[in-house]
Order: sequence, then C-alpha cells, then structure tokens
Amino acid sequence: MSMEVLQKSVDLMLLNPAPAVTMEFQGGEPLLRFDLIKEGILYAIERNKMVGKTITYVICTNLTPLTDEHLGLFADHNVQISTSLDGPAHLHNKNRPICGGDAYSTVTRNIRRAQDALGADAVSALMTTSRESLNYPKEIVDEYLALGLSSMFVRELNPYGYAAKAKQAVGYSTAEFISFYKKM
Repeated sequence: MSMEVLQKSVDLMLLNPAPAVTMEFQGGEPLLRFDLIKEGILYAIERNKMVGKTITYVICTNLTPLTDEHLGLFADHNVQISTSLDGPAHLHNKNRPICGGDAYSTVTRNIRRAQDALGADAVSALMTTSRESLNYPKEIVDEYLALGLSSMFVRELNPYGYAAKAKQAVGYSTAEFISFYKKM
C-alpha cells in the first residue's frame, strides 16, 4: 500500500458518521510494514482532530516479527493486538509452521511480552479449527487459560485459499465442528 492510499483510506474512515471507528491493520503480516502502521496511526490522530471520533487501533499479526519498537508505539496509542493461537505446541506448530522455527514458542513468548507491555486485555487470539484440532478441545481451552487470555474466538476452517486445496487433509463436516464447539 502506498502512503497516498493509506492516507485516503484514513480520510474515508473518518467520513463514517459513527462516533467511534476501528482502524485495523491486516495483510500477509502487517508488522513487516511498520512504517505504514506508524504513519497510519499518526495521520489518523492528526486528521481526527477535526472530527473528534473515538478510534480503536487493532493489529492482526502472527506476532513473529514483534519488536520493542512495535510495542512502544502500541503502548503510546492503545493499540490492540489480535493474533492466532491454535492450541498447545504440537497443534499450533502443525497448523501454523514457520520457516526455521517453532511457531508456538514464538507466538506464546510474544503474547506474554505484549500483555506485559500493553496489559492483558490488549491481546486477543483466535484459533482456526483444523481436523487435528477436533481431538483437543480441552487442551486448546487450557492453553488460552494458561496464557491469561480472557476470550477465545473459535473459527471454523474457511473453504478457500490453502484450506480449499487441502480440504481432504484438514477439513471436516459442519456437524463435526459443532460437536467440537460444544465440547469447548
């Protein structure tokens, strides 16, 4: 995204008649373009002086590139973090492998760092249900509790992208998902 598109997006957001808006940074991995995040927040603050909305900022990230610089900006501007945690180490690492590393250790370490820097309620997580997840409802909930996460969004696998291509290996029926959800 160019800086021009970013600024036009913020201007459009502030035209919304609602008294409160949410500015959410998503993408492949938004922290890889921290320059745009920082500019977007600062630009929104400046432009908002004319309209006086309540703006909530959210970063949707896998937390792997999280730095102290990120946390500093987020603390200064009450930025919320939304990440993914699919359960205990074996399950998270199977569902979300990262090149050259242990995704679970990275995400849980950075969840704790973010909670310490921003407050426990500033970090939320969602879990995407794979076929393997269906076997671990208690363990998944226990993982969220152990990390002090106060909520849990349980998401059914979406039938597009990688999931559509791998449906035979990772898919399940709606009835299987509902049964799993009830157990959770």
